[in-house]
Amino acid sequence: QRRLDFGKEISPLSNTTRFQRWWMAYKRMVTLGMLAAPLGVMIPVNVVLGNVVGGGKTNKKSGEEGKGIQQPQAEKSSTATAEEQSSQTTKASALQRYHQTLTKATWDYALWAIETAGPTYIKLVQWASTRNDLFTPEFVGHFSKLQDETRGHTWHETTMTLERAYGKDWKKIISFDRQISDEDEESDGEEGGRLKRKGALANRERQKRLERSSSSSSSSSALPTVPIGSGCVAQVYKARLCSSHGLHPAGTSVAVKVQHPRILEKVCLDFYIMNKLASILEHIPYLNLDYLSMKDSVDQFRDIMLPQLDLRVEAHNLQRFRRDFEGQSQIAFPEPLMSLTSREVLVERFVEGEPMLNYVLKEDEHHSKKDREELATIGLKTVMEMIFLHDFVHADLHPGNMIVDRNKAIRGNPLRVHMIDCGLTVELGEHDHVNLVKILGSLIKRDGYGAGALMVGTATKCQGTELDVELFCKGIEKICVDDGENNFLESVGDYITDICYLACKHKVKLEAAFINAALACEIMEGLASSLYPDMKVQSVALPMVLKAEMMHGLKGLPSPKFWSSK
Repeated sequence: QRRLDFGKEISPLSNTTRFQRWWMAYKRMVTLGMLAAPLGVMIPVNVVLGNVVGGGKTNKKSGEEGKGIQQPQAEKSSTATAEEQSSQTTKASALQRYHQTLTKATWDYALWAIETAGPTYIKLVQWASTRNDLFTPEFVGHFSKLQDETRGHTWHETTMTLERAYGKDWKKIISFDRQISDEDEESDGEEGGRLKRKGALANRERQKRLERSSSSSSSSSALPTVPIGSGCVAQVYKARLCSSHGLHPAGTSVAVKVQHPRILEKVCLDFYIMNKLASILEHIPYLNLDYLSMKDSVDQFRDIMLPQLDLRVEAHNLQRFRRDFEGQSQIAFPEPLMSLTSREVLVERFVEGEPMLNYVLKEDEHHSKKDREELATIGLKTVMEMIFLHDFVHADLHPGNMIVDRNKAIRGNPLRVHMIDCGLTVELGEHDHVNLVKILGSLIKRDGYGAGALMVGTATKCQGTELDVELFCKGIEKICVDDGENNFLESVGDYITDICYLACKHKVKLEAAFINAALACEIMEGLASSLYPDMKVQSVALPMVLKAEMMHGLKGLPSPKFWSSK
């Protein structure tokens, strides 16, 4: 309820008439349509051109085989045939170059269009790019760039935001480390743009920026300052405190997160449109989409997305996570400086380390198999604790939001994961959390029939007959049995697809809380499988489930048969 009230408070649509909302939504849909329109031409043309190039290669190969079987009829025809084959080879080569150029242009435009569309769509594509099992390698390879870097805003817009937060004397509070002049602006990339390099190369470029920051700190803030990273909601700079604040002395390295301008209206309009579309789809007869809780899921996504647009909420989230994981040596969260944080600016202790994306992209002497497996275990264990024990889940877990270092305060210097960008979180409340623990716990323990009965019992709407309910429960039981030795958390995507199909077929309305929590499991499972494909999550997930059941006073421990199967 607090999230809902907060969303209404900050939404620019709250004080508008229905006609004004429709007009604003119409203009937004036109803008999105214009962004998508070129893809409607580029993709079909690219597919046709690819088929032509592929067909040309096949015909060429067939011709060469036929030439090896048949003897030439005359010497004069040989010269003509050779010239004709040379001409065809030249045309095929030109078509292949055009195809490659158009393919690259299509992916580049799609990336630009998604960044231009705004934070809502960037978030969705960031999630999709973590799912190697659901999307093609080309899709994941191109859009995984959004996990690490998105286009930012200009330094002038940053200074305007800082003046609104701290006044015109903000330079006496924060000193930005790295500034560029006209001579080296070209080498550091376009101001407000994305890094020139991608993936691991972008991480190395960012590291070079940080190294230059350490050696070229400046007290003047007249020149543009290079951001060290940019996300869909804000971009981040490295800076130092000019004076002490609380326990943080002057000179302390901090990360300053500055919100992008003019994103609030975009996000609110996107959710208004998505809400209306979901409502229309749910009311179409015979589709039975009402039972997927599409509108409820959109509303929940809106309620957890809008608070991210107030950076004070992220600061409080960081405090909550630091409390929940206090004393753990392999998981950490940045410390926010509450006295310097406002709606548009967040200041937190700077985290030194290497992006998790480097470990996902490659395995080498610096990113060993052992380290990758350890990081997968740390990440999965952390998310399971968030879901089952704390009921406070980081809902934006992609590799770009995890920084890896060594905890030098512990013997052996074990790997440690810092989770950043904590503005997007999910919290259910005690009643919904108990239901979630029951359902997910049953699925993890392969009690499909029990999980189905719980879904029906907690559903706010069920128009199915007794036979429908029985078939729904037996259908989920069959999913668990057919999955064999695999576990719910090892194949979340398949489970969700099958469960949603059964819900529509038998008219059982799934709770949005279950769907959103399952998607959080799916995102982490996708990341963990990238790092450690052979990991069995049962040994990590089951203890969390049992602790949660004990915490809520629930019964139903796994049977001896279940234990022996492992």
